[in-house]
Amino acid sequence: MKSSATIQSATTTILDFIEQLFWTQDRDIDIESHCFYVFKLFPQGMTKEELNKWCELQCDILAPFKQRFFYSYISKVGIHIWYSKYTLKGIPETAIQKKMTNGDHSLVGQTFQYKQTWKNGVMTSCIAIHLNDEKPGRLLESIVINKQNAWAVKRHVESALKAPLTWLKVSIALWLVVMIGLSSAWFTQVYQQRYLLSTNEKLTEAIGPKLDKRSELIEATSIINSLQGWKLEYYTLPDALGKVLFELNALSSVAVNRLQWQNKQLAIEFVANNIDIASLVENTQEISGVQNANIVPHNSTDTWVLEVQWN
Repeated sequence: MKSSATIQSATTTILDFIEQLFWTQDRDIDIESHCFYVFKLFPQGMTKEELNKWCELQCDILAPFKQRFFYSYISKVGIHIWYSKYTLKGIPETAIQKKMTNGDHSLVGQTFQYKQTWKNGVMTSCIAIHLNDEKPGRLLESIVINKQNAWAVKRHVESALKAPLTWLKVSIALWLVVMIGLSSAWFTQVYQQRYLLSTNEKLTEAIGPKLDKRSELIEATSIINSLQGWKLEYYTLPDALGKVLFELNALSSVAVNRLQWQNKQLAIEFVANNIDIASLVENTQEISGVQNANIVPHNSTDTWVLEVQWN
């Protein structure tokens, strides 16, 4: 029950806010018409459609005058009708006044004095008496007009929400909002893409020369590395050959027929008389950088092949 009351209060607040936002025009208030007030409770067990027809019928059968000039309001508990002999000039002031607490109240307006009975936020009875020259209003509570949240005035927003055209308008409005949002998002995305492309082009133009220099540096580095590799592979040949020939000439007079250098391995075919093969291998093995030394005889007389592997 408490949660239901909370939801109802919140709904009322929202409807009041919408009412004030879109329907700001003042309501005309009738303070001169002498109205006969009737309140009748809803009968039990009726559908909504039956209640609407019942309310229309009550406006006809309860009229105390031949000509029916009236203002009606349907609350949650029943129908409230203000009848007048003459055309009403607006909403009766007792319909647009503030809600009163439960019980009997004596109020005074600009033209009439009222005796009212209230129960659970609705006026169950109201008798209007013309003010006399003694102005009893000085001793009575003045009626308080509440245009924004009158107890017996239909909100425009409630009538609008019941109209199918309103929901069509709301649907169209929501569709327009969605389309505007999607269009804005699309235009934003297109703008961002163009901005990024433009920025990328400017950056490319700015760093293009630097990228070219970087490519040149990479290419030069690659050439240097290749030269260093070539040096390791080929440039040590003179040094290696010189050291081996020195050892050969130190032991005997030699004549070199052929030499081969591949993968840091030196092979020298030479001719020598009376050379100390063991000393040659031992001395060659002690050369700095030599990993292994070996000598094999050749098919020709006094011809040998010295094989030296370098680190």
